[in-house]
Amino acid sequence: MENTIIKYINLFSYIKNDDVFKLFDLAEKNKFNIWIVGGAIRDFFLKKKINDFDFVYDINPLELVDILKTNEFEFVSSYINFGVIIIKLNNKEYTLTSLREDLKQDGRYTKVRYVKSIKKDSLRRDFTFNSFYMDSNQKVYDFYDGLEHLENSKIIFIGDFKKKCLEDNLRIIRFIRFCSLFKSPVYPSEYMSFFLKNRNLISNLTHIKISNEIEKALSYQYKKNTISILKKLNITLPDPKGPVGAYVATKIVGNLLFISGQVSIDENAKLITGKIGKDLNLEQGYMAAERCGLSIVAHVKKACDGDLNKIKTFIIFFGVI
Repeated sequence: MENTIIKYINLFSYIKNDDVFKLFDLAEKNKFNIWIVGGAIRDFFLKKKINDFDFVYDINPLELVDILKTNEFEFVSSYINFGVIIIKLNNKEYTLTSLREDLKQDGRYTKVRYVKSIKKDSLRRDFTFNSFYMDSNQKVYDFYDGLEHLENSKIIFIGDFKKKCLEDNLRIIRFIRFCSLFKSPVYPSEYMSFFLKNRNLISNLTHIKISNEIEKALSYQYKKNTISILKKLNITLPDPKGPVGAYVATKIVGNLLFISGQVSIDENAKLITGKIGKDLNLEQGYMAAERCGLSIVAHVKKACDGDLNKIKTFIIFFGVI
């Protein structure tokens, strides 16, 4: 396998995160490999704060589960069918995903096949600047000129962009989100033409997936780019719902906007309540979170007179479900 090694970086000094060292040590002691992948390396090159670390590993997920049990790591394996294990360390979560190829994608879900090659794994990723892999020696692999694209504000899909978006419709929203990374994002004009003609694909996505990406976009410096594209694609927020009880929906104090009383309301305007696993199943829980989150963002927009560009950053974002 030929790798493009772009450089050795000094990520460990930049992040000062002992959990990352623990995960690399775990891999070394148990004779398997892991890499930090995607957003963390992208944000390092952009000199942005790194909030999340995602890893890939090259053994079978069941082997990893055995290793974690033996070493008494706390973890969640609910998504093991996709090769995903979430490890909990010091009140933080780290996602480890097996190297894999995605098979039989239908726009939302996929079947996977485990592989040993980071090059093969990279083929399933969305954008060139999200396909960086860093090993334990802080050596970064870049297969698609991702760093050059990052330095020149280019947003480029890996491979056939139409196929990518049909395989996973969320990639359209992710593209819109990453437009807010740059002051003047550069991308082929055919991207937007395809999105405009196929905006119905977005309707396949849950509102919570859309709102999660939009929330991240609103935290970026050039969020106006995302807002502009959302308008072009006619993607709008629902009307804000009223707060519960005697709560005031929004209040502005100085340059801070406070929101309260937001809960989950179904399509019949009834309150969604209960405990997941007892009164609600997991899908209903996701729906409740989705409706609560969208209501919060809708109130933010209303309080800003419809202009989300007024929001500089979210300090905390939560609701009662």
